[in-house]
Amino acid sequence: MKKVLTMFLIILLCVSAFSGCDNVLPQNGGSQTTDDTLNTNAECAHNWILVSSSEEKYECAECKETHLCVNAEDLVKAGHLNESTLIYKCRICGSEHLTTDPNSINPDNEINDHVPYDSMLNLEIIDGKFRFQRIATTPCIVYSNSPITDMSNGTMYDDRHDILTAIFRATDGKDAIMDTTECEFLHYIYMFDNEREDVPWHYRFAICSCGAVMITNNNQFLCTIKISDDEIQTILDSFGINQGNPENHNWQVTSQTSDCWSITVNYACSKCGMEKFTHEDSALPYHSWAEKTDEGKTTFSCIRCNESYTFLSEIRTFSYAQALEEYKIGDPGVKHEHFNNWNVESEITGAIDAIVRAKFELTIEYDTISVSYDEISNMWRVDFWTLDLDGNSQSVYINGNGLTCYIVYGE
Repeated sequence: MKKVLTMFLIILLCVSAFSGCDNVLPQNGGSQTTDDTLNTNAECAHNWILVSSSEEKYECAECKETHLCVNAEDLVKAGHLNESTLIYKCRICGSEHLTTDPNSINPDNEINDHVPYDSMLNLEIIDGKFRFQRIATTPCIVYSNSPITDMSNGTMYDDRHDILTAIFRATDGKDAIMDTTECEFLHYIYMFDNEREDVPWHYRFAICSCGAVMITNNNQFLCTIKISDDEIQTILDSFGINQGNPENHNWQVTSQTSDCWSITVNYACSKCGMEKFTHEDSALPYHSWAEKTDEGKTTFSCIRCNESYTFLSEIRTFSYAQALEEYKIGDPGVKHEHFNNWNVESEITGAIDAIVRAKFELTIEYDTISVSYDEISNMWRVDFWTLDLDGNSQSVYINGNGLTCYIVYGE
C-alpha cells in the first residue's frame, strides 16, 4: 500500500511540473480569479502581487510579468494624469481613453468603449456648458499678445502642466454663449500637437480684459465664455505674465483722475495693450480753497469738492505751556496718546490747515470753530463746540508740522 501511494505522489509532481498555467489576478487585493482573455504563460502559474496601488498594477513574483487590473469591462486603468483625470487603456486594441468625470472611475458606470486617439483633446459644448477635457498627451502651448498663424511668432512654453491646470479651472463648466462680443482681445493662447499630423485639433483661447474668452478650433468658432478678473490673472500668472512683473510689461500712464482725497492712475502696456489702474487714498487732502470773510467769520470752500469750513475770523493767542499746566495727563477728558493724526507731517501755514488736520481727531458734533496760535511753541489749538450747549467741546492741539499733541474734552 505504501509503495502505491509513493508512486501516486511522484506521478502527481511530474504532471504539475510540466503543465501550463492560467493568469490569475486578484481584483482590488481580493481573492484570485481566472481571466480567459489574458495572455497565459506556459512556464509559470502566476503568483500576482500588487506593485502599484495607484495604478492597480500587479507583478508575478516568479516570472516578473506585469498586468494592470481589469477595470470596467474591456478597459484597464493605465494611471492618473492629474488629480481629477484618469487614463483608461483598451487591453484588446491598446487605444487609450481619457475622462475628467470623477464618477467615471466607478466600474458601475459600465465604460465599455474607448475614444479614438484623435479625440483625446476634446473641447466641446455639453448641455450649454463649455467642457474642457484634460489631455493624455501634453500639447504644445504658445502665448501671443496678437493673433498669429505662424506659431514661431509666439512664445512657446515648455512647462505646461500649471498652464493647463489654470486654463482648465478657469474655463471648464462655464456657460457657453454662442455669439461673439465686441471685445478687444489682448491675450491669445494656442494649444496644438505638432508631432502628430493625424490629430485634428488646434485650439485658440482669445482673452479680453472684460473677462470674455472666445474659443476656436482650427479657426472654427466654438463659443464665448465669461471668466473673472482673478481667473484671468491666474492664467496669465501661469505664463509668467503678471501686472507686477516689469520684465513682461512696459507700463505707460494713459490717464489720471483725482479728487481732493484720492488719485486714480490708469496704465497700459505698450507691448500687449493690457490695462491696469492704481487707486490710492491720500493721507492729506489736496483742496483748492476759495476764501470769503463776512460778519467776523471766514469760510473756506473747496472749488474741487464739497468741503467747506466756517470759523471765527479772529486768530486768538494762547499759551501751550499754561494749557499743559492746567490740563495734566491723567485728568478726566485729557488725551495725550493714540491719536489718528500722528505720523504724516505737513507744515501748518494757516488756520484752514490747522482745522483740516484737527478734523482727523474730531469725535463730537459742533456748529462753531475757532482757531488759536502760540507763536513761542509753534502750536495751534482748534476748538470745536456747540453754541448754547455747555460741556460739548473739543480742543485739539496741533504742532507746526501738523501732528496732534494733545486733546482736551469739555464737560
